[in-house]
Amino acid sequence: MRVFKRVAITVYIVTTAVLAVTTFMSPSVYSSVWFVTLLALWGVTLVAGMVMTGMWHRLPSFLLHSSFVLMLAGGLVTYVSGEKGYVTMSPGDEVSSFNLESGGVSQLSVTLRLDSFHVEYYPGGVAPKDYVSFIRVDGEPCRISMNNILERDGYRFYQSSYDGRGGTLLTVNHDPWGTGISYAGYLLLAVGGLMLMLWHKGRFMTLLRGLSVVAMLLLCGNAADASSIKGITREQGDSLASRQVIYNGRVAPFNTLARDFVTKLSGSASYRGLSAEQVVASWMLYPEEWQHQPIISIESDELCRRLGIEGGMARMTDLFDNDGRYRLEAMYKGTDRGLDRDILEVDEKVGLVLMLTSDELIVPRGDDVAPLSRAKVAVEIAYNRLPLERIFFMFTLSMAVIAFLAFVMKWRCRRLFVAALYVSLSLQALNYTMRWYVSGSIPLADGYETMQFLSLAVLVLTCVIYRRNEFALPSGMLLAGFAGLVAWLGESNPTITPLLPVLSSPWLSLHVTLVMIAYALLSFTMLNGIVALAMKREHERLMAMSTVLLYPGVVLLGIGIFAGAVWANVSWGRYWGWDPKETWALITFLVYAVPLHTSIAKLRNPRNFHIYLILAFLTVIMTYFGVNLLPSLHAY
Repeated sequence: MRVFKRVAITVYIVTTAVLAVTTFMSPSVYSSVWFVTLLALWGVTLVAGMVMTGMWHRLPSFLLHSSFVLMLAGGLVTYVSGEKGYVTMSPGDEVSSFNLESGGVSQLSVTLRLDSFHVEYYPGGVAPKDYVSFIRVDGEPCRISMNNILERDGYRFYQSSYDGRGGTLLTVNHDPWGTGISYAGYLLLAVGGLMLMLWHKGRFMTLLRGLSVVAMLLLCGNAADASSIKGITREQGDSLASRQVIYNGRVAPFNTLARDFVTKLSGSASYRGLSAEQVVASWMLYPEEWQHQPIISIESDELCRRLGIEGGMARMTDLFDNDGRYRLEAMYKGTDRGLDRDILEVDEKVGLVLMLTSDELIVPRGDDVAPLSRAKVAVEIAYNRLPLERIFFMFTLSMAVIAFLAFVMKWRCRRLFVAALYVSLSLQALNYTMRWYVSGSIPLADGYETMQFLSLAVLVLTCVIYRRNEFALPSGMLLAGFAGLVAWLGESNPTITPLLPVLSSPWLSLHVTLVMIAYALLSFTMLNGIVALAMKREHERLMAMSTVLLYPGVVLLGIGIFAGAVWANVSWGRYWGWDPKETWALITFLVYAVPLHTSIAKLRNPRNFHIYLILAFLTVIMTYFGVNLLPSLHAY
């Protein structure tokens, strides 16, 4: 038994390590025989372990481990018997076969005919709302669009792309058994995970009767200057704020476009005491004056040096030589990745200015486009002008630091920090609700919005925990404040745009919500570890607290990952594609599942346990931030 345990642990570690390494390799590695063999070996060790330990006597654990066996079996069946490919059609074309990804052609059991293909746009703009193919299947009219698949005789057809000339490209998936087996595994994971937490004799329910947590710090600032520059007055600028224009594929107040334009160029929503509306309108009226204003922010010291710019702020005239030639074009080589990236960032800003001065940036709302209500315009302008995110993170981080000091110094001012917690919660709830109202959809579509949601989720969890956990107040506020700070820093180029067609799915909310709540819980375990190493007398209590947080964290992460797999199947025609983001999410799940196994003796030591959880958080960082540097379908 001892030998088998070592073998099982080795297979687990090797599998996790291989998953981490392969994200930096060619995607073809996932279809290689050796990789499939490794996953099959992992499945065999799971089954053997379940049999040798009599795991069926512990039903929740048995269901959880069985779920992974089913998922691996489903993946193997898909690998062996599934077919995936594509079919291209022009209007009037009829096809009865499709091209396989692996090469060759496979026959369909039905005949497809394309009547027409259309790109549907958001009102008044050019942002795509949906891609729609009108198909006849054996003469029957059908519609295929993003997140709206067509299924016939075990074949699933997904809208994938188009050729711009009225033709369409459909992904075809024929996997009658593998998908169903994998879905059964996903369901079993959810059931087993919930049972593991609710089982009255289980470790989670036992530990839930006693808890603990704590944390650290940070802050930020900004400034502005005022000057007299040729342009319109503040009153004239304010009168333009509520004018409705077409911006990023939707109707928006001019205030939103102006704010995003000025923030994009300068890194601030105002310029030398002038409002965003004043800057945009004045630049349109007096382009000769404004091309000499140092308003274009350049973060690259090397690029500033080459351009001869001091202070990191460039004029439009700095970017063109005396003959009117564009200086950045000569500097771009396509070989220096860092400098080329910096050049492209500045080039994007120059392009916006040129669009503004050529009347291409601002599109007035036409009579054929429904206007926004006065209430929605007022809320959007208020959202743009109120620095709620900045107020939130500065207040929350400051109070977190003071609460931490109060805890260390044993000051008796708990009510003050409870009040501060609810103030922070109210600020972020207001901020998030306003963004939801303005955007028209739940804000979970990009990194900025998910960090907002994460901070909100952490604060809600803190409100639930703090009555039984004296450390939850400073640590929860610290985590929420950091999430707000990251969101604020990431919004140096703010936009509130329509969702991409692939994101217009109810699975988006479920997938992102579960995963972000899981990350919030796992973040607490990392902070527990830091505090435990600093305060040895709290080792045992903090270990119990972290274990309690691990159970829902791991379970919700697992359910969230595989909710994403279902969404991927609906949107992209495959339930698992080894995309870097989903692969590292799986690695995170596997890494955090280890401390839940009480049979691992070394992790029963509190110090080792806390060190492990501190290091484990690196997988969360890699999943959320690191893999964004790799090619990914999650790069929205």
